[in-house]
Amino acid sequence: MMKQVWNIIKRFLVILPVAALFLFMYNQLVLLEESNAKEQLIAEQRGHIGLLDYMILHVFEDYKATLELMGNANEFQEYIARPDDAARKDVLKFFIRMANNKPYLLQTVFYNLNGDPLLGYDTLHPTDPLTPNRFLCEHAKAMLAKSYDIDTSEVGFSSICMHEDELNTATISVAIPVWHDGDMVGLLGIVADGAYIRELFDRFLSGGSLLRRYRVVDANGLDIYRSKEETTAGFINPSTQVAIQSEYPELWTRILESESGDFSVDGVNFYWENIRPLVESSRWYQTNQTYWTIVVSFQNEDIPILMDSFILQNEPVKWIIAMFILLVGGIINLLAYFRKNDKELLLVSNLVAEHSHDGVFIADPDLHITYCNRTLELMSGYSKTEFMQGQQSFLTQDGQDFAEWMLHESRLKESSWKGFVWLVGKGHYALVHLLINAISNNNGMLIYYVGLISNPRNLSREPFEKFMHLHGDTPDGFDVVPLQRVEQKIKADLRFSLLYVKLPHIEEVEKGLVMEEHYLLSEFVRSRLVQVMASSDFLVQYSPDTYLLSLLDTSDGWRDALLKRLFTLFEEPLLISSSNHLIRILCGISQRSENGFHAQEMLSQARMALATLDHYQKSGFLVYDEHVNEQLTRYYDILRMFPRAIAAGDIQVNFQPVVHVMQGQVVGAEALARWQHPTLGPVSPAEFLPIVEQNGMERLLGEYVLKKVVVFLESMKLPADKEFYISMNLCPTELQDKNLVSDMVRVLDEHEVLHRRLVIELTERTLLTDLPTANSVLAGLRREGIRVAIDDFGTGFSSLSYLKNLKVDTLKIDRSFIKDYPESDDGSILKAIVGMAFELDMHVVAEGVESQVQLDFLRQIGCGAYQGFLFSRAVDSYRFLELLKS
Repeated sequence: MMKQVWNIIKRFLVILPVAALFLFMYNQLVLLEESNAKEQLIAEQRGHIGLLDYMILHVFEDYKATLELMGNANEFQEYIARPDDAARKDVLKFFIRMANNKPYLLQTVFYNLNGDPLLGYDTLHPTDPLTPNRFLCEHAKAMLAKSYDIDTSEVGFSSICMHEDELNTATISVAIPVWHDGDMVGLLGIVADGAYIRELFDRFLSGGSLLRRYRVVDANGLDIYRSKEETTAGFINPSTQVAIQSEYPELWTRILESESGDFSVDGVNFYWENIRPLVESSRWYQTNQTYWTIVVSFQNEDIPILMDSFILQNEPVKWIIAMFILLVGGIINLLAYFRKNDKELLLVSNLVAEHSHDGVFIADPDLHITYCNRTLELMSGYSKTEFMQGQQSFLTQDGQDFAEWMLHESRLKESSWKGFVWLVGKGHYALVHLLINAISNNNGMLIYYVGLISNPRNLSREPFEKFMHLHGDTPDGFDVVPLQRVEQKIKADLRFSLLYVKLPHIEEVEKGLVMEEHYLLSEFVRSRLVQVMASSDFLVQYSPDTYLLSLLDTSDGWRDALLKRLFTLFEEPLLISSSNHLIRILCGISQRSENGFHAQEMLSQARMALATLDHYQKSGFLVYDEHVNEQLTRYYDILRMFPRAIAAGDIQVNFQPVVHVMQGQVVGAEALARWQHPTLGPVSPAEFLPIVEQNGMERLLGEYVLKKVVVFLESMKLPADKEFYISMNLCPTELQDKNLVSDMVRVLDEHEVLHRRLVIELTERTLLTDLPTANSVLAGLRREGIRVAIDDFGTGFSSLSYLKNLKVDTLKIDRSFIKDYPESDDGSILKAIVGMAFELDMHVVAEGVESQVQLDFLRQIGCGAYQGFLFSRAVDSYRFLELLKS
């Protein structure tokens, strides 16, 4: 659960870079918007200041024009030419008229070349004696000091001046030189009221938003005007003037360097523009960079309001959008994750579905179990909950925890791994085959492991010993865990027996079960074995048909009592899928000797005891001793020497005559293999045939006998019209050979023997093991003219129901139906079989006839032929030919 939560969190975290990218781009957009807003604000101010510059220039040109008008007036020129009282009065009247026409004129004064005021008019104090404006006087004297260099068109002026002690207002002094007859005779100056200039400032600078701040500084950087929003409004009193260079020194440096520009510092943005009226006609600019400088400022935080920008005014919107992107992107990514998980789980489910009969588990990249199916629960004894809660160490390899072994050894570098491991179940160990696949997503990232666990017999339906042989594994390779447990008990100095248990016919039970019920069957078997075990004992399941367990021997009779109880338990049928099933067991037992045994030796002895039971088709249990070793040694000697005997031709083929019941003539023979070994002695078919069949050498024997039979038939040189045949037996597995019929035909044709002289005998067990295959082989033999007989007829439990469908020529009735006649058998069954064969148009041969009474009975019931000791045992080819001649 926590892993799924973490995966979901990671899916949301994936969107964080997208949200971060959005925030970065949004911030870039904000910066761009701020930059554009700044440029737009500055452009607006540039327009305002440009218009103000034009208006100020117009004012100063008006000042100049007024002075030139006054200087060129007749009254003033007459006064210059003849400065008497009458002329003086006319000039004063003229000054008064001009003051009335020009409201901004506060004073008009004429100075001589020494800078002394000769006459003038004061608008504010018309009746008082004239007191020339101090600033005007200073300005006039400054101009007169350079009178030698004054041009006729020059105009001089001062900056805004405050008059706290005189006019209590702001004024501007303007003066022009006065000329007469080509000589400069003085200066005519005016003091203009600054109120008009202030109105211009107020109109152009103080309108609009309160967030823009304006200030006007003079050529020395001192404030002369501030917008009303500043602490000090309007023109600045000299006592409160502040130098801009002390507040913003770098700004002032830039102002002196350029006519206009913008500058930002500490979140405050500035735009300035120099005002330079009458720049072409004033000596002012020789010593001053500018006349006035208008500076507008606004703070970064005020830009959104000034520009009415949605982006700048609603900065929290970016966080809302970022959260929206994070949420929506996370949801989309999560949906994609679940959809991809669905695809990945579909891949896993398809893999699981293909192996649904196996134990299945799904694990995370650390091999912690996240899922297991019902089959794995049956195999291990653990519940799904126990697996999910941490029971991941349920597999072991080479005595090491499987998860550690896999991860440490990097077994999963590739996409899959397979091999045999030990399943550590609840109370038992089980050898299993594991196929583990690494499931990755489209990016190649590991997301799951899917493990498929199967019993060895799910890979091969052969018994466990044959399975080991087929896979090329030695028993030691499968015995790591069992040997460890046996060694532990030996070291603990416990007295115990080792039971190697086999279920010889379990495949017959499994045929009627579905695969899950196979695992349920194994669980039932284990539950019965556990009932005779002590807590210190152990149980190992090699495969569903092979087990190993230890039994604690507390006394001499204790083990025998446990064995009796064990076999009693298995006499009770197992109820699976509403059906009862009987399970037969074989036990090979080894005991720990007082002299001590190694674990491997005890296990080998238990196996040898079981092998002796199994090979010689005995039942019950067998405790290992020297006799067991002798029996097993003879078994393996026969197994080893049989192929050599075939190759050397040491297997003798004898022939038992088949005699016509009515005529007493030999009409055929049955070929029977006999083996006389120089060291093993006589080895009967009953001894070597099971070994041949158990070890897959049936075709070797069948081909050998076929060759001997055909060669013998060839040597007899029988006339074509003589009815004579020799029959030979086939084992069940020989029917699986696709080349069986063609090989027989090839051998017959090579020796030019008529096909009808060969009869193939098949037992009911052989025919009914695989009826479709048997019918196919029978049809092939009949097409080639090779006849077929059912041997030992009547011993099969279901032969009568299939007899009508089998295309056979002859029934050979088993000797059990005549051996007790007439002492304890009236022959009624034999008579019925002969009658049935007659109805089915089949020939009948009775086997095991040993008395004349039995032969007479066969004549009475119409049996066609017989074989048995009454006429002859099986003899070699030479004696058989002698019998034919006699």
